[in-house]
Amino acid sequence: MTALFVVSRGDDLDTHQAGLLDAARAWQELNPSGRIAVDCVTRDQSLLEANGMRSQDPVAWHAVTHLWGPGTPPDELAAAWGTWAGWQVDVHLAWPYRRSWAAGTPTPGVKQVSLVARRSELSHDEFVRRYHGHADVARVHHAGIWQYRQNTVVRALGNRDDELAIAGMSELWFASEQRWRTRFYSGPESPAAVAEDTRAFIDYRNTCSLMVTETRFDTSSTA
Repeated sequence: MTALFVVSRGDDLDTHQAGLLDAARAWQELNPSGRIAVDCVTRDQSLLEANGMRSQDPVAWHAVTHLWGPGTPPDELAAAWGTWAGWQVDVHLAWPYRRSWAAGTPTPGVKQVSLVARRSELSHDEFVRRYHGHADVARVHHAGIWQYRQNTVVRALGNRDDELAIAGMSELWFASEQRWRTRFYSGPESPAAVAEDTRAFIDYRNTCSLMVTETRFDTSSTA
């Protein structure tokens, strides 16, 4: 499955997010067979630090848009994105949640999105192989993840920021903030096991993570 993955920002975080949510809702109503979701970046990113990740203040991006269906950005959404960088991606769902909440309402819990840079010595195909293989490690050592989705870049879209040499995007959902804080890692050996695997394919220096609140506008019961 392919989708569009777009990070965006405006002059003001709250105004940008409100306008993008309205644009996404309108797009879904006009395209009922399509799927769109918007991740609003939280103003306070300090939750990342609870699990040893760098936080941003201020945040570099205000929102993430996920769009299944069109191969190019629709004009009405591009207008709402303001400054943006985007990619067409292959979507790999490692494991799903079951959805019980209404379209257009925030997904329960918390979500982490990571823009993943690959190590320069790896080919794209080798990165994808190792990245997909990491799902098996995550299943053992990230016991609290409710849903895990990986996206690998097929091509950059025309308005891409050249500073973003991103090869993949990870999406990690947790059913509650408590699960994030206490079950991000399965046990005391898990941080080292995860680091040993990821350092083989991730360029940490150019990878960044964001805490977000997801809103889906489709009616599917699964991811």
